[in-house]
This record gives sequence, structure tokens and C-alpha cells, in this order.
Amino acid sequence: MQNIFLNIAGHWGLLEIPEIVCLYTYLPNFRSFQFNALPVGEELLFRVKCEKNPNLLIKEIASFTFEQQRRITIHHIVNSLDDFYVTFQFVNQERQYTMWVRDDWQTFSVDIPVWDEYAYIALNELLMIVFIYSSAKRDTIFIHSSAIKYGNEAVSFIGHSGVGKSTHSRLWLTYIESSELLNDDQPALRIHKGKVMIYGTPWSGKTPCYKNESAVLKAFFFMQQALDNKAIPMEPMQAFQQLLASCSMIQDERVSFNRIINTLSKVVALVPSFTLQNRPEEAAALLSFRTSLLTPLK
Repeated sequence: MQNIFLNIAGHWGLLEIPEIVCLYTYLPNFRSFQFNALPVGEELLFRVKCEKNPNLLIKEIASFTFEQQRRITIHHIVNSLDDFYVTFQFVNQERQYTMWVRDDWQTFSVDIPVWDEYAYIALNELLMIVFIYSSAKRDTIFIHSSAIKYGNEAVSFIGHSGVGKSTHSRLWLTYIESSELLNDDQPALRIHKGKVMIYGTPWSGKTPCYKNESAVLKAFFFMQQALDNKAIPMEPMQAFQQLLASCSMIQDERVSFNRIINTLSKVVALVPSFTLQNRPEEAAALLSFRTSLLTPLK
């Protein structure tokens, strides 16, 4: 087995995989997040080992299918208070990839029957679940968002699929000098030293933007298509409700759900939120830039 240390949103994890597996080649989205050793003074948030899982008595608690191709199911392990069993399956295949979760989302056994192209897709999705739920204990959440970095600060554009999050980010890249894309689908938020930090992650949707970087989050913009450009301040409770809908999680797992909403309540108290009624044009990007009160770059 080979040991690969992963660092995402400032958290460290250990992945133990067979020597024949080349994560660097087949999951290039992890390249800037993987390391050969754990830095002195750091501790592991989780351990993932690729090994065969035993047959366990399980009870389904939640299941969902995404992109009409992949299905993830979460099970409770019968007679266990905090152990879970996760299955991942392509809808057109019988093969299942399983993950046994123990020690309050800290220890994971991932069963990969055959290491082919599908196995790496499954591992990628299972590792995202590992990070979402293990980091929930450390004031960290994942949100469906497009994030732009400007110097050491950043903004987050949020909304349902097709509303224009990525389009607005591209407008920033075109018209706001020195702006750069941090993540286009699943950035992580973490409360650290009294500030809300936003991080790039290995998961960025259809846009290959996998940066192991962070910035201080200055504003949320909830996108609305409109005929005119307006930035309307939101009350924290309204922002909380919309952020909750954008969080990556499974609400049926109540312990982690409670951790996530606790973190969210802190986030909305620290970061201002706005409804951004907008057209896909330069003026809209300039409006959100001015509204976010980012520190001017010299």
C-alpha cells in the first residue's frame, strides 16, 4: 500500500491505496492537494483505506441519483450508533463501490473491486463525501457556488443551475483586472480565526479549476436574472435559508446536518449577503465588485 496525504481547506487526511493505483495520473484534480508526508504539528482529520469491506447488516436512510448516471445511497449499520455504509453505483452497471464509515466520520474503508476508469470516478465521489462529513466537525462546509478570488479576498456567486453563476464569474475575469477563478462548483467555507475563509477544492464541476488556495470571503451574491442590475442587501436569516439549500450534504444524517447548520449560522453573521438581480453584462460585474467592498489592489 502507498500513503498519500491530502490537504483540503486546511484539513489533512490520509489515503491508503494499492501501489498499482496512480492517483496523480487518473485523478489530476487532486494534484495540488496531495503530499508525501504530514507536516510537523499537523493532525489527521480522517483516514481512508482501500480494502475489502465485510458483509454488514444495513438499513437505507437516504439515496439520490445525480446526472442521471450515478447513485449514492447512505445506510445506517444496524446496532451501531454512529457507523454508516455508503454505496456508489453507476445506474447502468451492477458493480457497487462501498465505503464503511466509522468513528464519527473519521475512519473509512473503501472497497474498490476492480481498478478501472469507473473506479477512479467512484473514488473521486466517495472522497468528496469523506471531506464533506469529516470536516463538518471543524466549522467547514461545502457549497454549490462559483467563487472568484481578488488578491487575498473573494466573493461567492450562488444560485440554481443555469441562473448564471459561472457566467457572472467569467464577466469578472473579463472586466475586473487581477480577478481569478478559485472554484466553479464546490468551494469549501471554513471559519478560521474569526474569519470566513473560502477554499478551492478538487471538485469544480465542468470547469477544470483545482486550486489549493484560499481567501477571506467578503460577500455572497444570490443570483437572479433580471432586466436591470441591482444588489439588494439580505437579512441573515434569509441568507441562511438560501445557503442551506446550496450546501452539499444529506439532511437525513442528522448529526452532520446539525453541525452544518451551526456553522452556517456563524457564517451568515460574519459575511454580508446580497440578492444580485442582473443581466449578463459588464455593468453587472462592476456592480457586484463595488458592492463587495473588496480591498483595492495596488
